[in-house]
Amino acid sequence: MINFSFVYFIYNYLIISISYLFYKIFILFNKKSFDRENKWRDLLYSVPEKNKLRILIHSASMGEFEQAKPVIEEIRKIYNDCEIMASFFSPSGYDNQKNYQYINNALYLPIDTESNAKEFVDILKPDIAIFVRYDLWLNTLLALNKANCKNFLICAAKPSENWFSSKKLAKSYFMHSYNQFQHIFTVDAIQTKYLQSINVTSPITTLSDTRSDRILYLVNIAQSQKIITDELLNNSVNLVAGSSWQKDEELISNAVNIINKNEFKIRVIYTPHLPTLNNIERIKSYHKNTILLSDLLNKIENNSPFLEQEIANSHIIVDSIGKLLKLYANADIAYIGGAFGSGIHSVSEPAGYGIPIISGPDIYKMPDAVTLNKLNSLKTISNSNELNEILTQLINDLELRQRIGLINQNYIKNNSGSSIKIAEYILKNNNWNFYESNRTHTRKI
Repeated sequence: MINFSFVYFIYNYLIISISYLFYKIFILFNKKSFDRENKWRDLLYSVPEKNKLRILIHSASMGEFEQAKPVIEEIRKIYNDCEIMASFFSPSGYDNQKNYQYINNALYLPIDTESNAKEFVDILKPDIAIFVRYDLWLNTLLALNKANCKNFLICAAKPSENWFSSKKLAKSYFMHSYNQFQHIFTVDAIQTKYLQSINVTSPITTLSDTRSDRILYLVNIAQSQKIITDELLNNSVNLVAGSSWQKDEELISNAVNIINKNEFKIRVIYTPHLPTLNNIERIKSYHKNTILLSDLLNKIENNSPFLEQEIANSHIIVDSIGKLLKLYANADIAYIGGAFGSGIHSVSEPAGYGIPIISGPDIYKMPDAVTLNKLNSLKTISNSNELNEILTQLINDLELRQRIGLINQNYIKNNSGSSIKIAEYILKNNNWNFYESNRTHTRKI
């Protein structure tokens, strides 16, 4: 591996300097990034003066913060008398999570120049910093360590594979960045093996993805508060197409229209990756009868007298974001989109509901998908004929659906429990006496 001094020089005087220059130009044409750059310092200086244990949780965006939430909530249960600051790199992460009730403040992590990193840490003064997944910023990590902050990495996973990540310089950068942590918690043994292969010397504990804890919590809520009542959908088997793309929707509609040719057996609840007007109109064209979720919910609220007849043979199109996780509670089967393009979307959520999962062939960027496929509880298809065959089996065999669904649900349950282990370790590691004296005074959130 390349020594630290050389990596530090290349990172600061080539990569960061050049990237920051291009970023300054880019933000002139991107309002969200422009606002981010002009806002991070105001948010930082608005943080009240520190007067208790302060914990910084850094996530790149929304997905990573979902992995952080169960850890945050476990920390609150163990010791609520602390300040939790959540920083984000992406504007979408900040905008969507800034009002999360278990944090004190939401911030932007500044571009990782030496001066920005020093200013951020000097003003914030965290005692503990928790980074999620692989959003690693060397100058920030160095500044935190210099300020005697204890750094932890949770849900650690191998960085996305690309041309740069395979190069010696990149591996050296990752190694030196990972070595700034007091402890690293990985999501599985594969990720631990990767860290060991690039000579990471920080202590590593192999756990599981904290997302499993979050999923089980949300599943219980969604099943008791279903968006659509079972009575409205009980005339068919219901397939939720989660984060679907055009290729997915074409295959689904072709297979379903053949199955329903003589009798309405299966209903699709389309949740397109982007619920734009064009995408919604295109999905409408695939079927004779469709209804928008917004219209359906409005009719439910107004007790429409003919709603049952109207929805009896209709497919549902979700025309807003933020509904997918709850809609899995209405599903008998899930189809997860993206596996004909950039890669499959998350399969963990539908697995938590205990339902069979189907997808396209490109599942290999998602470890959970690969594992479930090996367990034969996630079926991959390449064309509508294969999808037709699998759906027909699942429609006609309730016991098969239940058996496959149980495999998926047990997978999530068996991978739960990491959040409490991480929270306990971090607080205990920070101060043994402090931890032990407060451990019995837990507070429910």
